[in-house]
Amino acid sequence: MNKIIYDNILQNEFAWAIEAYNTLRSGEALLKESKEYKEKWKKCVAIRKENTSHTITEEEKEFMLWGAFYQKALLLAAFGIENLIKGLWIVENNISLKTKNETYTKLPNELKTHNLHQIDIKINFSPKERQVLIELSNYIKWVGRYPVALNSVQFCSERFRNPGIQYYIEDAVVNKTNLECFPDEIYSIYNKLISEIKSKKSNNVIKRNEDTVAVLE
Repeated sequence: MNKIIYDNILQNEFAWAIEAYNTLRSGEALLKESKEYKEKWKKCVAIRKENTSHTITEEEKEFMLWGAFYQKALLLAAFGIENLIKGLWIVENNISLKTKNETYTKLPNELKTHNLHQIDIKINFSPKERQVLIELSNYIKWVGRYPVALNSVQFCSERFRNPGIQYYIEDAVVNKTNLECFPDEIYSIYNKLISEIKSKKSNNVIKRNEDTVAVLE
């Protein structure tokens, strides 16, 4: 019985979508609460870009303090996108599985990863959206959770390799007029994933509009 329940939930696209909805909205709530720190965050981002030695200076400590609010919000956004990508993978792959009269008793190996840009789903993302997916993957793996990565190689390659990528999301959050929202690419990725899920299934789904979030019955 437990296997059947697990399989039914895992293959329910609404379950994945509602988790995405909850985490994204939670991230937006955190952004709303952290608006007062915008100027301090902006100043610290500028200072960190100039710190080529990557030593923890007093300014870096300040960045780590004020930046935490935004980084945790972005971590929640990353979790939301991750749920939709994995939910779409399930939708795209469960037909062949059901044909074999099999059920999922554990998470498929293809989904045991946080590299969102590498999960094989049939959807076209723009170069900028793929860039954001790479950065969101890093937030899930360590940037939004720990001070360092699993090892020094990962830490340096994923955080300091390309300044244009590493600071894109952070800059986008800081420079948005409405700090209660994430960068536009996060919402465009969200909408593409929801539209793709909706086109493949007729069950209840979540849709993220420009300014509102609604549950479609």
